[in-house]
Amino acid sequence: MTNPADAPPGGTPPGGAPTDGAPGHNLPEYSVAEISAALRRTLEDTYGRVRVRGEISGLKRAGSGHVYFAVKDESAVIDGVCWRGTAARLTQQPEEGMEVICTGKITTYAGRSKYQLIVEDVELATLSWVHWYNTERLHSYLNY
Repeated sequence: MTNPADAPPGGTPPGGAPTDGAPGHNLPEYSVAEISAALRRTLEDTYGRVRVRGEISGLKRAGSGHVYFAVKDESAVIDGVCWRGTAARLTQQPEEGMEVICTGKITTYAGRSKYQLIVEDVELATLSWVHWYNTERLHSYLNY
């Protein structure tokens, strides 16, 4: 039998249960699914729909029609997904390196313990990007 005196201060003795008075001893215990669901509810209830401004990075168009990308700025990155039906209706298709404002819902993807933006709309963030994008489209049209 393990002697509780052998436990590190406030810790668990080797092979034993936490000692009385150990930090966290009276905290509720959650399953991974329970804490993931609680975090998702908190995030979705707190933020609901949001507009996020940043640069599109790592854009991938899946065979399913879904579009996956990250929206980043100088100090942070958030993953984004645009489902097939929504992607088909976007007036502004996302492109790599484009400065955009994405409107959507913040949620979590429990399978990877990550939060993400479910994108409902994409718009160019600045007039310079609008000019660049329209110029590129015109050049593409004239060259084909």
